Amino acid sequence: MAEFTNAELSANEKFVEEHTVAQAMVEKPKIFRVKDSDSLLKAFHKLQKNKILSLPVYDESKNRFFGFIDVLDIVNFVVKIAGAYKHNKKTTWVHFLETEELFNSATCGSVKNMSHHDLYTQVMPGANLTTAISLMTMFDSVHRLAVVGKYPRYDLQGLITQFDVVNYLSKNLDKSDPKFGQTLEQLRLGFRKVVSVPEHQHVADAFRLIKSHKVSGVAVVDADGLLVGNISASDVRLDKDFSVDSIVEFCWQPVLNIIKQRKEHAQQHNKPYPISVKASATLQQVIDIIVTNRIHRVYIVDEHNKLQGVVSLSDILRVFHPRDTTKH
Repeated sequence: MAEFTNAELSANEKFVEEHTVAQAMVEKPKIFRVKDSDSLLKAFHKLQKNKILSLPVYDESKNRFFGFIDVLDIVNFVVKIAGAYKHNKKTTWVHFLETEELFNSATCGSVKNMSHHDLYTQVMPGANLTTAISLMTMFDSVHRLAVVGKYPRYDLQGLITQFDVVNYLSKNLDKSDPKFGQTLEQLRLGFRKVVSVPEHQHVADAFRLIKSHKVSGVAVVDADGLLVGNISASDVRLDKDFSVDSIVEFCWQPVLNIIKQRKEHAQQHNKPYPISVKASATLQQVIDIIVTNRIHRVYIVDEHNKLQGVVSLSDILRVFHPRDTTKH
């Protein structure tokens, strides 16, 4: 990694170097958490009741936090159990889950990060944003950081997500920076093979892809390979009154059912769906779309709506990393 002096950095890169995690953190009214011995059912209900996607897991024996459990972990656990049965034996799955108490007896400690989606990583509030961005983009499975106090307690003080950082930078960086006016094509940003699932396949197939590719969401395409939607953890959160039965119902329905629901939801709120851009979109436009719609990715499509790539929060964070030698 190249070494830079402060004088060689742009104004925005200096901003990232000089501002801290504490400044970018969004103050949340309460940090919800679970213990490693808590049941999976307790975590599930806490996620559902508070409309959140992830919970820090506390190790009682070591008196410290050591992981996250999120809706993808829970869904993957159910998919793993139910996957041993054919889709036409749904009643058998539910009976199996209930009588064997596999779901009810599972603990947060045993299921945390089962999706390999959200590795537990710590940062101190005084660390600069360069450090936070490095941690968030070094691996494909760090989407949030636990903000902790000093050794030896490392008390959990809050969480900071990739979206929090992008949102903070969007509000505070100097928009006269030429990068903001450059197109995705000029930056060569996001152009790569996109993980996708055909709309006729089961939702469980989409979540298996999310787990195996260590991504937070996958594109949904029709028979012609055209973009029709997206499946991610937030799709689980949007459904009400989830139980073990309804998770199984949810996972073994065609992806197309979910896409239709999401399109209706978007129309009711006067929002576009799916959200995509052309290669001619500028970095500023993409950031505005992400922040305004509070989403984690924007798909790049051609004039026929064929997928060309996807711009993730990680991609945007790398653009503003002062020492990222992979930038264009």
